[in-house]
Amino acid sequence: MRFSRFFESFCALRERSPVERLGPESRYAIVSDLRMGDGGGADALGHNRELAEAVLGGVYLPEGYTLVLAGDTEDLRSFWSKDITASWERIYALFDEFAAQGSLRKLLGERDLGLIRKSRPRYNFLHGLRLERDDFEFFILHGHQAARYFAGTDYQDFIQRQLHKPRKIRDERDMDDPGRLYRTELRLYRASLRLGIATIFGHTGRALFESCTEYDDLRSSIEALLRKGDGDGGGESRLDAMLELYRKRIASVERQRKSPGTTLRATEGGTLVPSLFNPGPANWRRGLSFLEIEGERIRSVRWIETKHERRSLRSRALRVEQFGDRGLARCVMNEAELRSVKDRVSLLSPVAPALESRQA
Repeated sequence: MRFSRFFESFCALRERSPVERLGPESRYAIVSDLRMGDGGGADALGHNRELAEAVLGGVYLPEGYTLVLAGDTEDLRSFWSKDITASWERIYALFDEFAAQGSLRKLLGERDLGLIRKSRPRYNFLHGLRLERDDFEFFILHGHQAARYFAGTDYQDFIQRQLHKPRKIRDERDMDDPGRLYRTELRLYRASLRLGIATIFGHTGRALFESCTEYDDLRSSIEALLRKGDGDGGGESRLDAMLELYRKRIASVERQRKSPGTTLRATEGGTLVPSLFNPGPANWRRGLSFLEIEGERIRSVRWIETKHERRSLRSRALRVEQFGDRGLARCVMNEAELRSVKDRVSLLSPVAPALESRQA
Protein backbone atom coordinates (compact mmCIF):
# COMPACT_ATOMS: atom_id res chain seq x y z
CA MET A 1 0.00 0.00 0.00
CA ARG A 2 1.51 3.33 -1.03
CA PHE A 3 1.49 5.87 1.78
CA SER A 4 -0.21 8.52 -0.35
CA ARG A 5 -3.19 6.23 -0.88
CA PHE A 6 -3.42 5.34 2.80
CA PHE A 7 -3.07 8.97 3.90
CA GLU A 8 -5.97 10.00 1.68
CA SER A 9 -8.24 7.35 3.22
CA PHE A 10 -6.96 8.17 6.73
CA CYS A 11 -7.88 11.84 6.28
CA ALA A 12 -11.31 10.94 4.87
CA LEU A 13 -12.02 8.67 7.85
CA ARG A 14 -10.90 11.36 10.26
CA GLU A 15 -13.13 13.97 8.62
CA ARG A 16 -16.15 11.68 9.01
CA SER A 17 -15.45 10.97 12.68
CA PRO A 18 -17.31 12.80 15.46
CA VAL A 19 -15.45 15.26 17.68
CA GLU A 20 -15.65 15.36 21.47
CA ARG A 21 -13.99 17.95 23.69
CA LEU A 22 -11.74 16.96 26.55
CA GLY A 23 -12.09 18.96 29.74
CA PRO A 24 -10.71 18.84 33.28
CA GLU A 25 -13.45 16.40 34.30
CA SER A 26 -13.18 14.12 31.26
CA ARG A 27 -12.66 10.42 31.86
CA TYR A 28 -12.19 7.91 29.05
CA ALA A 29 -11.28 4.22 29.28
CA ILE A 30 -10.10 2.83 25.93
CA VAL A 31 -9.77 -0.88 25.23
CA SER A 32 -9.17 -2.77 21.99
CA ASP A 33 -9.38 -6.40 20.86
CA LEU A 34 -11.51 -7.94 23.59
CA ARG A 35 -12.46 -10.56 20.98
CA MET A 36 -15.44 -12.04 22.79
CA GLY A 37 -16.35 -15.50 21.50
CA ASP A 38 -18.61 -18.36 22.48
CA GLY A 39 -17.29 -18.74 26.01
CA GLY A 40 -15.31 -21.88 25.17
CA GLY A 41 -11.62 -22.63 25.29
CA ALA A 42 -10.90 -20.63 22.13
CA ASP A 43 -12.61 -17.49 23.47
CA ALA A 44 -9.88 -14.87 23.98
CA LEU A 45 -11.70 -13.12 26.82
CA GLY A 46 -12.95 -16.28 28.53
CA HIS A 47 -10.19 -16.57 31.14
CA ASN A 48 -10.61 -12.89 32.12
CA ARG A 49 -14.41 -12.93 32.33
CA GLU A 50 -14.69 -12.11 36.04
CA LEU A 51 -11.92 -9.54 35.84
CA ALA A 52 -13.60 -7.74 32.92
CA GLU A 53 -16.92 -7.63 34.77
CA ALA A 54 -15.24 -6.30 37.93
CA VAL A 55 -13.29 -3.57 36.10
CA LEU A 56 -16.17 -2.38 33.94
CA GLY A 57 -18.94 -2.71 36.50
CA GLY A 58 -16.97 -1.98 39.66
CA VAL A 59 -14.67 0.85 38.57
CA TYR A 60 -15.25 2.48 35.20
CA LEU A 61 -19.06 2.58 35.30
CA PRO A 62 -19.54 3.97 38.83
CA GLU A 63 -16.62 6.39 38.43
CA GLY A 64 -18.16 8.00 35.34
CA TYR A 65 -15.78 6.91 32.61
CA THR A 66 -16.76 6.92 28.97
CA LEU A 67 -15.97 3.45 27.64
CA VAL A 68 -14.39 3.38 24.17
CA LEU A 69 -14.44 -0.08 22.59
CA ALA A 70 -11.79 0.48 19.94
CA GLY A 71 -12.63 -2.39 17.61
CA ASP A 72 -12.66 -6.20 17.52
CA THR A 73 -14.88 -6.33 20.60
CA GLU A 74 -16.62 -9.38 19.15
CA ASP A 75 -14.72 -11.98 17.18
CA LEU A 76 -17.16 -12.52 14.33
CA ARG A 77 -14.31 -13.95 12.29
CA SER A 78 -14.27 -17.10 14.42
CA PHE A 79 -17.70 -17.22 16.11
CA TRP A 80 -21.34 -16.67 15.23
CA SER A 81 -22.97 -13.52 16.56
CA LYS A 82 -25.76 -15.41 18.34
CA ASP A 83 -23.23 -17.55 20.24
CA ILE A 84 -21.29 -14.47 21.34
CA THR A 85 -24.43 -12.70 22.55
CA ALA A 86 -25.58 -15.76 24.50
CA SER A 87 -22.17 -16.24 26.14
CA TRP A 88 -21.60 -12.67 27.30
CA GLU A 89 -24.94 -11.52 28.71
CA ARG A 90 -23.39 -9.85 31.76
CA ILE A 91 -20.83 -7.90 29.73
CA TYR A 92 -23.51 -6.77 27.29
CA ALA A 93 -25.64 -5.70 30.26
CA LEU A 94 -22.72 -3.51 31.39
CA PHE A 95 -22.35 -2.12 27.86
CA ASP A 96 -26.08 -1.33 28.01
CA GLU A 97 -25.57 0.63 31.23
CA PHE A 98 -22.75 2.66 29.70
CA ALA A 99 -24.94 3.30 26.64
CA ALA A 100 -27.90 4.37 28.79
CA GLN A 101 -25.65 6.98 30.40
CA GLY A 102 -24.47 8.18 26.99
CA SER A 103 -20.95 6.98 27.77
CA LEU A 104 -20.37 4.14 25.28
CA ARG A 105 -18.42 4.60 22.05
CA LYS A 106 -18.20 1.45 19.93
CA LEU A 107 -15.67 1.45 17.09
CA LEU A 108 -15.43 -1.35 14.57
CA GLY A 109 -12.40 -3.41 13.62
CA GLU A 110 -11.98 -6.06 10.97
CA ARG A 111 -13.25 -8.84 13.24
CA ASP A 112 -16.54 -7.16 14.15
CA LEU A 113 -17.06 -5.29 10.90
CA GLY A 114 -19.94 -7.66 10.14
CA LEU A 115 -22.07 -5.70 12.62
CA ILE A 116 -22.40 -3.02 9.96
CA ARG A 117 -24.71 -5.35 8.03
CA LYS A 118 -27.17 -5.77 10.89
CA SER A 119 -30.45 -3.96 10.25
CA ARG A 120 -30.87 -3.14 13.94
CA PRO A 121 -27.49 -3.06 15.66
CA ARG A 122 -27.56 -3.12 19.46
CA TYR A 123 -25.33 -0.03 19.66
CA ASN A 124 -24.47 2.81 17.36
CA PHE A 125 -21.05 2.18 15.88
CA LEU A 126 -18.23 4.40 14.70
CA HIS A 127 -15.12 3.93 12.61
CA GLY A 128 -13.21 6.74 14.30
CA LEU A 129 -13.47 9.20 17.19
CA ARG A 130 -11.67 12.51 17.71
CA LEU A 131 -10.91 13.82 21.20
CA GLU A 132 -9.79 17.46 21.20
CA ARG A 133 -8.25 19.66 23.83
CA ASP A 134 -6.42 23.00 23.47
CA ASP A 135 -6.31 22.74 19.67
CA PHE A 136 -4.73 19.29 19.88
CA GLU A 137 -6.32 16.01 18.88
CA PHE A 138 -6.23 12.37 19.87
CA PHE A 139 -7.70 10.42 16.97
CA ILE A 140 -8.98 6.93 17.85
CA LEU A 141 -9.47 4.15 15.29
CA HIS A 142 -8.99 0.41 15.34
CA GLY A 143 -5.97 0.44 13.05
CA HIS A 144 -6.73 -2.32 10.54
CA GLN A 145 -7.18 0.47 8.01
CA ALA A 146 -3.39 0.86 7.97
CA ALA A 147 -2.67 -2.83 7.40
CA ARG A 148 -1.91 -4.02 3.90
CA TYR A 149 -4.36 -6.89 4.29
CA PHE A 150 -7.41 -7.14 6.44
CA ALA A 151 -10.55 -9.26 6.18
CA GLY A 152 -14.05 -7.93 6.61
CA THR A 153 -16.35 -9.75 4.23
CA ASP A 154 -18.89 -12.49 4.87
CA TYR A 155 -16.89 -14.83 2.64
CA GLN A 156 -13.63 -14.26 4.52
CA ASP A 157 -15.34 -14.66 7.90
CA PHE A 158 -16.94 -17.92 6.69
CA ILE A 159 -13.55 -19.27 5.58
CA GLN A 160 -12.09 -18.52 9.01
CA ARG A 161 -14.98 -20.05 10.98
CA GLN A 162 -15.51 -23.15 8.87
CA LEU A 163 -12.03 -23.98 7.58
CA HIS A 164 -9.24 -22.17 9.43
CA LYS A 165 -10.56 -22.43 12.98
CA PRO A 166 -11.36 -26.20 13.01
CA ARG A 167 -7.93 -26.91 11.54
CA LYS A 168 -6.23 -24.42 13.88
CA ILE A 169 -4.91 -22.37 10.95
CA ARG A 170 -3.94 -18.95 12.27
CA ASP A 171 -5.15 -15.81 10.53
CA GLU A 172 -2.98 -13.18 12.15
CA ARG A 173 -0.98 -11.69 9.34
CA ASP A 174 0.14 -8.54 11.12
CA MET A 175 0.69 -10.31 14.44
CA ASP A 176 2.81 -13.07 12.93
CA ASP A 177 5.15 -10.81 10.99
CA PRO A 178 6.99 -8.11 12.98
CA GLY A 179 7.88 -6.40 9.71
CA ARG A 180 4.24 -6.00 8.72
CA LEU A 181 3.37 -4.95 12.25
CA TYR A 182 6.04 -2.25 12.07
CA ARG A 183 4.89 -1.04 8.65
CA THR A 184 1.32 -0.72 9.93
CA GLU A 185 2.57 1.38 12.83
CA LEU A 186 4.79 3.42 10.51
CA ARG A 187 1.87 4.37 8.26
CA LEU A 188 -0.08 5.63 11.27
CA TYR A 189 3.02 7.39 12.59
CA ARG A 190 3.66 9.20 9.33
CA ALA A 191 0.01 10.23 9.01
CA SER A 192 0.02 11.56 12.57
CA LEU A 193 3.19 13.56 11.92
CA ARG A 194 1.79 15.11 8.79
CA LEU A 195 -1.41 16.19 10.59
CA GLY A 196 0.26 17.13 13.87
CA ILE A 197 -1.98 14.86 15.96
CA ALA A 198 -1.70 11.83 18.24
CA THR A 199 -3.32 8.56 17.18
CA ILE A 200 -4.73 5.86 19.45
CA PHE A 201 -5.27 2.46 17.85
CA GLY A 202 -5.31 -1.30 18.49
CA HIS A 203 -5.16 -4.16 15.97
CA THR A 204 -1.41 -4.88 15.96
CA GLY A 205 -1.29 -6.44 19.43
CA ARG A 206 1.75 -4.42 20.44
CA ALA A 207 1.41 -1.89 23.26
CA LEU A 208 2.73 1.59 22.47
CA PHE A 209 2.97 4.65 24.66
CA GLU A 210 4.32 7.83 23.13
CA SER A 211 5.42 5.73 20.13
CA CYS A 212 7.55 3.42 22.32
CA THR A 213 7.05 -0.33 22.67
CA GLU A 214 7.44 -2.30 25.87
CA TYR A 215 10.82 -3.45 24.54
CA ASP A 216 11.91 0.19 24.16
CA ASP A 217 10.76 0.94 27.72
CA LEU A 218 12.60 -2.08 29.10
CA ARG A 219 15.81 -1.08 27.37
CA SER A 220 15.47 2.46 28.70
CA SER A 221 14.82 1.13 32.20
CA ILE A 222 17.94 -1.04 32.05
CA GLU A 223 20.05 1.88 30.86
CA ALA A 224 18.68 4.14 33.61
CA LEU A 225 19.29 1.44 36.21
CA LEU A 226 22.88 0.96 35.09
CA ARG A 227 23.54 4.72 35.13
CA LYS A 228 22.00 5.08 38.57
CA GLY A 229 23.78 2.06 40.03
CA ASP A 230 22.63 1.20 43.51
CA GLY A 231 22.23 4.64 44.99
CA ASP A 232 19.37 3.50 47.19
CA GLY A 233 21.53 0.90 48.92
CA GLY A 234 21.26 -2.82 48.90
CA GLY A 235 24.52 -3.71 47.18
CA GLU A 236 25.24 -5.33 43.86
CA SER A 237 22.91 -8.24 44.58
CA ARG A 238 19.87 -5.96 44.46
CA LEU A 239 21.02 -4.39 41.19
CA ASP A 240 21.67 -7.82 39.70
CA ALA A 241 18.20 -9.00 40.78
CA MET A 242 16.51 -6.03 39.08
CA LEU A 243 18.54 -6.49 35.91
CA GLU A 244 17.62 -10.16 35.82
CA LEU A 245 13.92 -9.29 36.02
CA TYR A 246 14.28 -6.94 33.06
CA ARG A 247 16.30 -9.49 31.07
CA LYS A 248 13.64 -12.15 31.58
CA ARG A 249 10.91 -9.77 30.44
CA ILE A 250 12.88 -8.76 27.34
CA ALA A 251 13.35 -12.44 26.50
CA SER A 252 9.60 -12.95 26.89
CA VAL A 253 8.86 -10.02 24.57
CA GLU A 254 11.25 -11.41 21.96
CA ARG A 255 9.62 -14.85 22.16
CA GLN A 256 6.30 -13.19 21.39
CA ARG A 257 7.79 -11.94 18.11
CA LYS A 258 7.70 -8.31 19.19
CA SER A 259 10.95 -7.88 17.31
CA PRO A 260 13.30 -5.21 18.75
CA GLY A 261 14.63 -4.55 15.26
CA THR A 262 11.28 -3.30 13.99
CA THR A 263 10.34 -0.57 16.45
CA LEU A 264 9.92 3.08 15.63
CA ARG A 265 12.59 4.00 18.19
CA ALA A 266 15.11 1.70 16.51
CA THR A 267 14.40 3.46 13.21
CA GLU A 268 13.92 7.05 14.24
CA GLY A 269 16.42 7.28 17.09
CA GLY A 270 16.41 10.42 19.23
CA THR A 271 13.81 12.32 17.22
CA LEU A 272 10.95 9.94 17.89
CA VAL A 273 7.69 11.89 18.15
CA PRO A 274 5.29 10.75 20.93
CA SER A 275 2.31 10.54 18.59
CA LEU A 276 1.23 6.86 18.77
CA PHE A 277 -0.63 5.12 21.60
CA ASN A 278 -1.85 1.54 21.65
CA PRO A 279 -3.29 -0.16 24.76
CA GLY A 280 -2.04 -3.47 23.39
CA PRO A 281 -4.14 -6.62 23.35
CA ALA A 282 -6.85 -6.36 25.96
CA ASN A 283 -6.24 -9.89 27.19
CA TRP A 284 -3.13 -11.05 28.91
CA ARG A 285 -2.79 -14.39 30.60
CA ARG A 286 -3.99 -12.78 33.82
CA GLY A 287 -4.87 -9.19 33.17
CA LEU A 288 -6.57 -6.59 31.01
CA SER A 289 -4.96 -3.57 29.35
CA PHE A 290 -6.56 -0.15 28.95
CA LEU A 291 -5.58 3.38 28.05
CA GLU A 292 -7.10 5.99 30.32
CA ILE A 293 -7.53 9.70 29.74
CA GLU A 294 -8.41 11.44 32.97
CA GLY A 295 -8.38 15.21 33.30
CA GLU A 296 -4.92 16.38 32.30
CA ARG A 297 -3.27 12.96 31.95
CA ILE A 298 -3.11 9.91 29.71
CA ARG A 299 -1.87 6.58 31.04
CA SER A 300 -1.59 2.91 30.14
CA VAL A 301 -2.80 0.54 32.83
CA ARG A 302 -2.83 -3.20 33.44
CA TRP A 303 -5.70 -4.52 35.56
CA ILE A 304 -5.08 -7.69 37.53
CA GLU A 305 -6.68 -9.59 40.37
CA THR A 306 -4.72 -8.91 43.54
CA LYS A 307 -4.13 -12.61 44.10
CA HIS A 308 -2.32 -12.79 40.74
CA GLU A 309 -0.03 -9.83 41.32
CA ARG A 310 3.50 -10.64 40.16
CA ARG A 311 6.79 -9.19 41.27
CA SER A 312 7.94 -8.62 37.70
CA LEU A 313 4.84 -6.57 36.91
CA ARG A 314 5.17 -4.49 40.08
CA SER A 315 8.82 -3.79 39.31
CA ARG A 316 7.95 -2.36 35.89
CA ALA A 317 4.89 -0.36 36.96
CA LEU A 318 5.11 3.30 37.91
CA ARG A 319 2.71 2.54 40.74
CA VAL A 320 0.18 -0.07 41.79
CA GLU A 321 -3.22 1.07 43.09
CA GLN A 322 -5.10 -1.42 45.22
CA PHE A 323 -8.89 -1.81 45.16
CA GLY A 324 -8.92 -4.08 48.15
CA ASP A 325 -12.68 -4.33 48.56
CA ARG A 326 -12.92 -5.63 44.98
CA GLY A 327 -9.77 -7.73 44.88
CA LEU A 328 -8.36 -5.62 42.05
CA ALA A 329 -5.10 -3.83 41.39
CA ARG A 330 -4.48 -1.20 38.72
CA CYS A 331 -0.85 -1.18 37.58
CA VAL A 332 -0.01 2.16 35.97
CA MET A 333 2.62 1.25 33.38
CA ASN A 334 3.11 4.65 31.69
CA GLU A 335 1.72 8.13 32.26
CA ALA A 336 2.07 11.56 30.69
CA GLU A 337 0.43 14.97 30.77
CA LEU A 338 -1.75 15.79 27.77
CA ARG A 339 -0.08 19.19 27.48
CA SER A 340 3.34 17.54 27.39
CA VAL A 341 2.23 15.24 24.56
CA LYS A 342 0.83 18.20 22.66
CA ASP A 343 3.96 20.33 23.12
CA ARG A 344 6.36 17.58 22.09
CA VAL A 345 4.33 16.55 19.04
CA SER A 346 4.10 20.20 17.96
CA LEU A 347 7.81 20.79 18.58
CA LEU A 348 9.24 17.58 17.15
CA SER A 349 7.01 16.96 14.12
CA PRO A 350 8.63 19.65 11.95
CA VAL A 351 12.14 18.37 12.73
CA ALA A 352 11.41 14.65 12.57
CA PRO A 353 13.47 12.64 10.06
CA ALA A 354 12.26 12.85 6.48
CA LEU A 355 9.78 10.04 6.04
CA GLU A 356 8.02 11.16 2.92
CA SER A 357 10.41 9.33 0.62
CA ARG A 358 9.77 6.00 2.33
CA GLN A 359 7.17 3.61 1.09
CA ALA A 360 5.53 1.80 4.03
